[in-house]
Amino acid sequence: MACLGSNLTDMLRLAEFRSERLLSFFWRGVEALSLLAIACLPFFPQVARKLSVAAVLIWLALKAAEKGPFFAVPRVVWVNYAAFLFLIGLSIAARPPDAGGTQGLWWYLKWGNYFGIFFMAADMFREPARRSRFLFVFQITMIAVCLNGVYRMAYATPQTEGHSAEVLGRSFRMRGPFSWPNSLSVFLLFAVPVAFSEWFGEKRWSLKAALKVGVLILFSTCLILTFSRSAFLALFAATAVMLASKKAWRFLSLAGLSAGLFYLSSPVMRRNFFDSLSWKNVSVGERLSFWKGAWGMITAHPFRGSGIGMSPHLQGLYATVPRSDLTHNAYLQIAAEVGVPALILFLIPVFFLTIRGARRAGSVRDWAVWTGCLAFLFQAVVESSFYYVQPAILFWMFWGLSTASQTHEA
Repeated sequence: MACLGSNLTDMLRLAEFRSERLLSFFWRGVEALSLLAIACLPFFPQVARKLSVAAVLIWLALKAAEKGPFFAVPRVVWVNYAAFLFLIGLSIAARPPDAGGTQGLWWYLKWGNYFGIFFMAADMFREPARRSRFLFVFQITMIAVCLNGVYRMAYATPQTEGHSAEVLGRSFRMRGPFSWPNSLSVFLLFAVPVAFSEWFGEKRWSLKAALKVGVLILFSTCLILTFSRSAFLALFAATAVMLASKKAWRFLSLAGLSAGLFYLSSPVMRRNFFDSLSWKNVSVGERLSFWKGAWGMITAHPFRGSGIGMSPHLQGLYATVPRSDLTHNAYLQIAAEVGVPALILFLIPVFFLTIRGARRAGSVRDWAVWTGCLAFLFQAVVESSFYYVQPAILFWMFWGLSTASQTHEA
């Protein structure tokens, strides 16, 4: 009997060992798919979307097989996001009958995938090595993106770039492989702080440190060449909040003074940020009309919303909008489509994790990721960034990474 018991124990240990190896194999698969998704995201967004869906599905299967809590985030986060997703499902019924329920279901699945990416990233990036590999792949990808942008600016014309510089009244803007310069600027909101943290982490000057400075200069220059007012102001505001959180008042003053001198000393920057910033400017006027239309939708249906994905179709009923387009304010669009209660549910985890991140961020890299996420949230005031595939996937991946670094030391 003793021999039989010993053999049974050995068999159970072997089965457990094999099970752990199998789980480890699938976790590597989730990470590989996530890294491929972030590498393809700027160039092949639909491929990246499919890769992210595959990664989330495998992660869900892993969590079902593993023991322990399903979500690696505080309860206040997943409960509010689950309630928000539930309200999106209800908002499908608010869509007009001729709008098509299939399109509403598609929007529901998109948001479900975004939240899945967040929960997966918050779980996967608990290991510092995985965070390092992700940020390395992201920086390599952004180097390729920026070089693509430099090539396009060197050999392309405003017409081949997809917009007219004369209509905008602003300088010829870099957009790289994206359809619009603001999409590139969203990626650089994360790339610039991450590149700075990588350089700042070097203890002494070396060839490696010089290369990291070169990468930081490349990213910063490309951000300037996007001439995205929202990105500049969002990154500056996020950096200011970060420095204020650390009570680095001298650095904050120096950053503000440097930014002011840079803008005032450059005629191009003055024209882009001040001369064109008027009610008559096309981009400013269009945004105001879209916001007015969204506000009309909110006042008409403040609690249940007008239906997910309906802003481009209904804004014209409440304001004279130039075309059928998104609201150019992610928060107004959420309230208009899903209702004010849904917006509140969406913002509770944002405030919770932002404050928590400011208190718990330890390394410079943690602060860099946190600053990039905060800059994205600021820019979403004038952009519908949550509604575009490329910026949305990028944000939810980084938002999960930031959440993971808050719980586990870097």
